[in-house]
Amino acid sequence: MTDWKHPTGNSPKTVALVCLGPSRNSYIGGCFENDLSEAVCGVDEVWTLNRGVSVFRHDLLFVMDHIQGEADKHPRYGATLWKHNKPIITSDDCAGWPNHVHKYPFREIWNWTIGALNPMHGDWYHNSVAYILTYAGYIGVKELRIFGADYSMHSSGVVEDGHPNVAYWVGKMEAIGLRVFAPTESSFLNINQRGWIYGYRNDPRKIPANRARFRAMVGGEPDPDSTALLSGERQVSPEVAGIQADHVYRYQWAAEKTKGEEVLDLACGCGYGSAILFDAGATHVVGVDLSAESIDYATKNHARDGTDFFAADLENGFFAAEGYEYDSATAFEIIEHLADPKPLLKTLPARRLFASVPNEDVIPYSPETAPFHQRHYTKQQFEELLQETGWRVTRWCGQQSPQSKVTDLAMDSRTIIFEAVREE
Repeated sequence: MTDWKHPTGNSPKTVALVCLGPSRNSYIGGCFENDLSEAVCGVDEVWTLNRGVSVFRHDLLFVMDHIQGEADKHPRYGATLWKHNKPIITSDDCAGWPNHVHKYPFREIWNWTIGALNPMHGDWYHNSVAYILTYAGYIGVKELRIFGADYSMHSSGVVEDGHPNVAYWVGKMEAIGLRVFAPTESSFLNINQRGWIYGYRNDPRKIPANRARFRAMVGGEPDPDSTALLSGERQVSPEVAGIQADHVYRYQWAAEKTKGEEVLDLACGCGYGSAILFDAGATHVVGVDLSAESIDYATKNHARDGTDFFAADLENGFFAAEGYEYDSATAFEIIEHLADPKPLLKTLPARRLFASVPNEDVIPYSPETAPFHQRHYTKQQFEELLQETGWRVTRWCGQQSPQSKVTDLAMDSRTIIFEAVREE
């Protein structure tokens, strides 16, 4: 430091810089929380720039544009700056302006950066925030919280000039101990991407797309993400009213035909379907699912006096050694998930089957859009699978949309639904 004195008379260590971009709302919102948020607490000073003079309560204003030129273009704005009761730092020489207006200490800061930082790109600024960053480092600020410096969301629709210079000086300032923060809503230096891996918007280690298929192909254990209750593939609600309509309609369709029966509910998920079957008149319903987490949810939220829930791997011959036989079984939202559904269909201990699959002719299979599925089926492909595993279809039905009831199968049915019986 030379003889320059910070014009507020303070020695701030933590500063909030509030600019005019959209993420300014994070700062404003923090000021309106019941007891203030952590983001706006504990700062020694608040700085703003340009038109922030009339918007934010602050201790210091930066007007790095030529202040007299601004006054010439915008007299009312210029008069506001002239009459301001807080210190202003500007790039102008301040000739004729009141004493609260100070010229930015260009020479002092440049001499300091040469000694402290050895910058490789010279006096590379070109943006108000770049100047403010180096000023903060120069006067000894240790933490700078930046709100509203959202270059990629500039109101003109064009990325503002100078943001690469800001990035450069952030790196230089952080190298000497000035920590720079911005809210997650900000696009400042793509700060909302911190923690990403190689530019991925979502952590690729948490994306389940194709993983279940891959594990099945190499003989691995099922991927836990593909069976998790909140994987995105499961319908989860403690009330049937919270379940997507077409899923409910399938179970209601089957429930009308299984009154007085013992029913096996395959891939029961969170258990809402088993509850529908029992409430409609089934005497006993057994729900089976791969996910122990889902079974626990079903037991807590959808259990009835005549329902039981079990966790089991349906794909690996679970029923092959079973001696018990059910009147009917439901297999909604399961067959398309199995790499090889034949063992399950062959050993299924039921005399009648109600099931559904996505219609390949209407919803072509894609691992990108259906990451937990192994394939979709045409009517012909599915009929061949059923014949091969000992089932004869007695009725074909379908659904056209996520809100559709079960009707006769049509060419535009997005879901193929059927009723089948065991071949004698």
